[in-house]
Formats: sequence, C-alpha cells, structure tokens
Amino acid sequence: MSFDVTSSDNCDSEVDVVCEDDDMNAILPTAMPGSFQDTFGQGSHHITCRGTDDAGLSTECDFNIVVEDVTPPAFQAGCGAITSDVADDLT
Repeated sequence: MSFDVTSSDNCDSEVDVVCEDDDMNAILPTAMPGSFQDTFGQGSHHITCRGTDDAGLSTECDFNIVVEDVTPPAFQAGCGAITSDVADDLT
C-alpha cells in the first residue's frame, strides 16, 4: 500500500517528512518525495507523519489505515464430484 503526505513551510522550499507506524517502525519513502509505501497486515494501523523544516520546527499528522480481508478462500484443485461404488465398499 502506498500513500502521499505533503507538508509546506513559508521559509523552506522542502520540508523533511517521516512516517512511523504504531510500533515506531519507519515507513519507507518511495523515490517520489512525500510518497510512502509499506506492507501492512490485516487490522487497523495508526500512522504518524512528522514534517520538520530547516529551523527544526515540526508538526505531526495522524491517520489510520485499516486492512480488511474481503476475498473468500478458493480451492485450487481436487474439489470435483467424488464417486464410489458402494458394492466395492461392502466387501
């Protein structure tokens, strides 16, 4: 999953942005500034992103990502009709 975060400042042309999950694990930025990508397991994940300017001033943004399993299981093979000759089973 990927998401974009933007931050601006009246003095700096670029603001450094870092994002972390619930466990303070850094979420990896992509090659595009302000864009992040990570793999999240099923459930709710709280994300905190922090923008810091050249003067060391910072602000935070928080949001939740919810991953739900909406795909039912599927059989790969072997679920055709099974037949048996009852006479063979009785001997």
